[in-house]
Amino acid sequence: MPLQPGENYECIEIEIMKEIAQISTNKLKLYECLRKTNTNPNYLRAVEDLILLNYSTKPSFNTIQYIPVSIYMEDLTVLSRDLQFEDTFPDTPQLRVIRFGLTQLAKHQWWSMAHQTLIFDVNFLGIDGFEVDHDDYEKLIENFDNAMKKYKPPNIFKRKFLLLPIFTRSESYLTLIVNPAGVVKPENAGRPGTCTMVNIGTKDLSPYKNIVLPRIHKVLELFMEREKPAQRYERFVPESIEEFEIVLPQMARAEKGFGMLYAMDQFLNEQKRIEDWRKIINEIGKDPDNMMRDMGNLRIRLAHAVYKHVETEGGRIQRHIAKKRLLIAEHRRKMIESGQETVDKESVSEIERVIEWLADTKTKLREEIKYVGIL
Repeated sequence: MPLQPGENYECIEIEIMKEIAQISTNKLKLYECLRKTNTNPNYLRAVEDLILLNYSTKPSFNTIQYIPVSIYMEDLTVLSRDLQFEDTFPDTPQLRVIRFGLTQLAKHQWWSMAHQTLIFDVNFLGIDGFEVDHDDYEKLIENFDNAMKKYKPPNIFKRKFLLLPIFTRSESYLTLIVNPAGVVKPENAGRPGTCTMVNIGTKDLSPYKNIVLPRIHKVLELFMEREKPAQRYERFVPESIEEFEIVLPQMARAEKGFGMLYAMDQFLNEQKRIEDWRKIINEIGKDPDNMMRDMGNLRIRLAHAVYKHVETEGGRIQRHIAKKRLLIAEHRRKMIESGQETVDKESVSEIERVIEWLADTKTKLREEIKYVGIL
């Protein structure tokens, strides 16, 4: 609410208003009106563009590089889904949310398995981009050279498991490589067993196999060339790879990033061991209801991780706005329990009409233009 006669802004309110003023005048006005509320979810619209957490992981036993992540206030909308319409009409997560999820899953892998595993950052080397395979992979090679100078990763062929996650706004994929040493032939020796590649996707894998997998093969070849002098590797043997494909049950677009994290969690969580990968791939996604439940639980775990980091590492602003969201969500929970919250059916109907219109428009556009997509 606007200042009343004799009233002054609190110090924390002034700090927040300075931050919002750099982003949006309208949101500044909204914040000024709602700054005192602990119940109105529109408050969250005013602060949604504020950074809640700057988080970074260092390379460790099972990660190949630094993974810096900035989580914004709006990202809790995607993770928590505890306010009206957040669960009914969820937003699609940004790449930063998926990267944060990767860091949390990697951090909690059993240490004995972590020494055998190497997890790549999401879209490592820009492997999802349009241009990385142009001119005989010139851009991919440039990205690789820069990454090697910056991170100096270990010899990936001495690890038993590699995980490469790919995320776009429309689809997500995860490639598990078992025994990567099987794709290189040492001098004067046979290959050390078979290399197996398990490709998991949220849709038909044909585009992924045709476009992304050749790039992954190129990355493996570049790693081989890097290690060739010291390890006396003779050549790269991609034709020897044994491949498996898994398409997860159909899910909404907003869920697909979490579908990829769910798949990764099956290999990294504390109840399962990545060494049991054959059993895991035989079970993964077979029960759609359980899968969606596990994905929901994973989202909540990530939301709790954000709150925990904010509480221990965040500044005054971050702790204040995070607490506000918790209070607003708690108010809604109490309203639901008491039967006082009612859903605005007219608003729901209007949103459904908009979604139907967008779907119809998209269909018509696809009929009128040639639609080209990679993933």
